[in-house]
Amino acid sequence: MIAFSVVINTHNRADLLEDTLRGLTGLRYPAFEVVVVNGPSTDATSDVLARWRGRIKIVDCPVPNLAVSRNLGIEAAAGDVVAFIDDDAVPHPDWLTELCYFYADPRVGGAGGFTLDHTGVRFQARKTVCDRFGNAFERPDDYDERVLNRAGTSLYPSLLGTNASYRAAALRAVGGFDPVFAYFLDETDVCLRLVDAAWRVVYAPEALVFHQLAPSAERDGRRVPRSILRQVISQSYFIWRHGTRQSLEESGRQLAVYEARMRADNARLLADQAIDLAHKVRLDEELSQGLSQGRAAAFAGETARVLAAAPAFLPFGAGARSVAVLARQVSARLQDMVAGLVAGGWTVHLLCEGEALCSRFHAGVWRHAVVVEPGAGEALAGARDIPLAVADWCVAVAGRFEALQSFRFDAVASCVRELPGAAVLGRVGLLIDDGRTEVPVEARDRVLWGHFHVGKLIALESRAMAAKPVAADAAAALALLGNK
Repeated sequence: MIAFSVVINTHNRADLLEDTLRGLTGLRYPAFEVVVVNGPSTDATSDVLARWRGRIKIVDCPVPNLAVSRNLGIEAAAGDVVAFIDDDAVPHPDWLTELCYFYADPRVGGAGGFTLDHTGVRFQARKTVCDRFGNAFERPDDYDERVLNRAGTSLYPSLLGTNASYRAAALRAVGGFDPVFAYFLDETDVCLRLVDAAWRVVYAPEALVFHQLAPSAERDGRRVPRSILRQVISQSYFIWRHGTRQSLEESGRQLAVYEARMRADNARLLADQAIDLAHKVRLDEELSQGLSQGRAAAFAGETARVLAAAPAFLPFGAGARSVAVLARQVSARLQDMVAGLVAGGWTVHLLCEGEALCSRFHAGVWRHAVVVEPGAGEALAGARDIPLAVADWCVAVAGRFEALQSFRFDAVASCVRELPGAAVLGRVGLLIDDGRTEVPVEARDRVLWGHFHVGKLIALESRAMAAKPVAADAAAALALLGNK
């Protein structure tokens, strides 16, 4: 079996790093270790790492340089394949399983999956190819990138850094990552050098990563650039390093186009009042500096890198079981129960009502928002003799539940109130008593409402509770589920 080393390069993202590590506990792949390269962080990252000590390898990076950090991770990696995931991302449970299939081909030097953005339902990146000037081009999902895997190709597959894996032997053979790429295009450069060295780089569409796109030293929460210096150095260096080998004239044109586009972007940010004049002036100055520094680095020549041998493999030990909990509203009582399930070693998938589809992971809990379509539950309302508005919700949550089946839940629970599991009752193994429907005082005056709404809900809940085990608290839920 192929052994993976999962490398997380982190810098001042303690809270998000905790989520990434928790997310890795849900991986179903049996043979992987985790390497966290820290730094130079000044927040509570060291406290987070201390809680995971013994399960992960911890490496300190002395400089804020992603390529240097990645190389330190490679040196600490004892697996056959080194997989990279960002410190603001969480993998799908089958991430490594889907990646491993492609390494059965000994010619494959790199494989990367598809990445969803902060919503968890929209793709940030799927299949992308790049040219030798660092320009990226999206390709349809059925595009066969394998035809581009030949030395000297003008286009080649380029993996996204937060969802990329490489055969360790291939990385070491090409000298790992180039430290000039302190940020941006570091993985693109590696993919190009692998292809030129006769390795194959391929996509694994089912290897999914959920990326939160958190703020960083380069951008704020609005995606507005704080600094572009390192990005511009990388772009300039990439063109001078790779583009000039294809065409010196075209490289000059590409640099001019890039500079004009960046200056236009800075002007647009000012016009949109996303930045002030002083900020724009600084970004323009960084653009000029970065173009010059990238050119100087290219003419200085690349320094050969020999990566040290890895220490012994340190199994992470994952395989946390998962439970889907269907609940229209999240009460304080339900929150306590969910926290108890997480403390008991379960990953909880909470399907609850929201204004827009979204899947987010935090503190051991996936929250999957469900959008209700009025009238969609008409058939269920008649079949189960429940109010239409409630049936609409039941049908919506059932549809979301089915769409999430790739997570392969080990157990399914439904709250009693409004019984959102009514549309998938056969799949529900446990009911959670989050407060049953009671007859309100005003129902005495609103007889029809009490009969056609409240009474029907109480009858549905009673029938369900008579047929399924019911947990009133986290301890009871864990006992019924089987504590980890």
